[in-house]
Amino acid sequence: MSKERKIILVVDDVASNIDVLQEILKSDYRVKVATNGSKALEIARSGDKPDLILLDIMMPEMDGYEVCRQLKRSLKTRNIPVVFVTALAEIKDETKGLDLGAVDYLTKPVSPPIVLARVKNHLELSEIKVKLEESLQKTLLGSIRILSDILAVTNQEAFSRALRLKTMVGKLAKKLQIKDAWKYEIAASLSQIGCIFLPARLMCKVHRGNKLNAEELALYRNYPQHSYGILSNIPHLEESAEMILQLKLFEHTSFSDASDEAICRLLLQGVVYFEEQTSLGLSSEEVLARMSNLYPPLLTEYIEEVDAEASKATEEIKVRDLEPGMVLAEDMVSDVGSVVLPKGTELSSTIILRLKSSWICGLKETVLISK
Repeated sequence: MSKERKIILVVDDVASNIDVLQEILKSDYRVKVATNGSKALEIARSGDKPDLILLDIMMPEMDGYEVCRQLKRSLKTRNIPVVFVTALAEIKDETKGLDLGAVDYLTKPVSPPIVLARVKNHLELSEIKVKLEESLQKTLLGSIRILSDILAVTNQEAFSRALRLKTMVGKLAKKLQIKDAWKYEIAASLSQIGCIFLPARLMCKVHRGNKLNAEELALYRNYPQHSYGILSNIPHLEESAEMILQLKLFEHTSFSDASDEAICRLLLQGVVYFEEQTSLGLSSEEVLARMSNLYPPLLTEYIEEVDAEASKATEEIKVRDLEPGMVLAEDMVSDVGSVVLPKGTELSSTIILRLKSSWICGLKETVLISK
């Protein structure tokens, strides 16, 4: 089976320039053309998007610089290599194009061998970059999974809280349309990993909402630093580690900055505050009332929406039929009265395996889950 040919998008407002590049490329590539910036963006955002773009700079209405700027702003098109092809030969023009995210710069009139060589090289580099990112992603996901499993085995209550935090942060990030939302979800899901260094007795008091004495509170407040110490040494988790380090546990600090950047920065902290205060026995309404004086209004409004959505219809299901992704709508309690899993826990494969194993006995046959 022959390998599918790569797609090259040629963008130029002069038909003769397009003809020259088409003639050079047509034997080796599928060539698409656009005579203006708007059409170029439309093609780039389509389902059959180009693998590389040859882009003229001097075009009416929308010049090549603006086209490149918009391509690099979009998650869908930012990784498409852009090569400027232009009559502008000044160093400042080339520098501007590269600063906007272009990978190369060709001057007119073009040389066919040079065009073919540059296109071939940048397509190969793009493929290598994609494969490297996929490899790094698999390694990163593997590290996260191992850490989550360690937390699940060593501290079930902290693991359950981490899953609830991840769920709420994920929904809030979607509502707020936050760029790179996955970083916030990872920070939430791994925020509790530092709890493995805390005594079981202390964690039991925390998750039962019992009051901590001064010594216990000081010890508990250290868990974000422990989490940071673990995660900061793992490549690509440094930013998530910094988010966790900024957590201010049980503190009533007012944040008046309501900018988008501030709300993103406070996202994890606000959710952790909401979770901790409700775990102390306060109602969602009471905690949100406190938060209205502490956090930007938009953040508290969205937390209220997400909390309300989580409290909607429930369904009774048998424990043996539980599946990953389901969320408990009630505490799962053993026959001796201990909470095995708290309400709001999002079930994972590891949790379900534990529930169905012989480690935990005396559970009710059915449990309520959120629909």
